Amino acid sequence: MRLTVIIATVNQNINRVIKETLPIACEADEVIVCHQIFDGKTRSRYNYKWPDNVAYIMQHNKGVSRNRNAGIQYATGDITLICDDDVTLYKGFSNIIKETYKYNDY
Repeated sequence: MRLTVIIATVNQNINRVIKETLPIACEADEVIVCHQIFDGKTRSRYNYKWPDNVAYIMQHNKGVSRNRNAGIQYATGDITLICDDDVTLYKGFSNIIKETYKYNDY
């Protein structure tokens, strides 16, 4: 059973995602970071050295639904967890989610 985590973020909030959310999110089998840039100040993180299980999607549009839908389009996991850039993930979250699905026969 594979877990995909989609993290939707905008503009400068990408910095928080990289520093705080991503290190724990990488416990998942696949992480998709959907980054909307529309403030004219934020630079793309396209050239950032992303971990192997992370895909980075940059967009120049607005709308949380558009941002999340971009991630869903690329998700390959059996389970998909959609997060905003202010979510707090805790160590072991991936195993807890997978075991819960197995226990409940999903």
